[in-house]
Amino acid sequence: MDLLINKTVSAQLEQFIKSQAHALLISGPNGAGKKFVALNLAGRLLDVKLDKLIINPGFMRLRGGENSLGIDAVRDLRHFLQLKTSGKATIRRVIVIENSESMTIEAQNALLKILEEPPLDTRIILTENGERGLRSTIYSRVQHARLLAPSKTELIDFFSKQGITNQEIVRAYHVSSGQIGLMHSLLTQNTENILNQHVNLAKKLLGSTTYQRLIEVDSLVGKKEELTSLFYALKQVSRAALIQSIEKGDLTLSKRWHLRMQELFKAETSLKHKPNIKLLLSSLMVSL
Repeated sequence: MDLLINKTVSAQLEQFIKSQAHALLISGPNGAGKKFVALNLAGRLLDVKLDKLIINPGFMRLRGGENSLGIDAVRDLRHFLQLKTSGKATIRRVIVIENSESMTIEAQNALLKILEEPPLDTRIILTENGERGLRSTIYSRVQHARLLAPSKTELIDFFSKQGITNQEIVRAYHVSSGQIGLMHSLLTQNTENILNQHVNLAKKLLGSTTYQRLIEVDSLVGKKEELTSLFYALKQVSRAALIQSIEKGDLTLSKRWHLRMQELFKAETSLKHKPNIKLLLSSLMVSL
């Protein structure tokens, strides 16, 4: 998936591989393909294939996201760095920290100490959803590469060569806003991708009756850490449906999807103020 990155970012990654820099931050929006780039870069640094990376003794992966990465995760990392490495390669150990913006302040402080004096045989790759979610002192100690979405024409050309129809590609393009990581997951039905799971759940909820949606509320309350991602998926699916209805000239349907998106934005804003989750979801399911 070379299309994941443009020439500028590709050059930045190559420079990181050849340089003596010890840490790289890869940033970009939801679905931009940050995880794919980080893991492939880790594989190149350790000279192992992607499917063998997870079992490589020199590889460690920390994953943040809906749940915060706390101090215990960084303590595990510090212990991993104290272990001896084998072999004569210049780089014998790579750590990938996904969604680093979800690290607690305590964890960031502990990571900062590692970044100040990293082992010579170690490289650290962080991914960040968006920008400026970390301490400024961490940014000053890492190289930075930001992933940008390819053009619609590039995406259609890329995926059509894989035997996917234009209709499927355009539909996935609207849902993903052109972010290739999410597009790839949607078009290949990658059920391991949490955002793809939420997109499928969003489609189910938006295609259900009010009664059916209300039945789902209790199960969603138990997954409140995932609601930010689910709300994002609901907005993306609604946005895609709105665009399609506008293209068809269906003003009534367009207005309905527009109102749904307004309700989703209201619910998303309310979520930030720690409301009664069950009441919030019940109200949203009725309004959808």
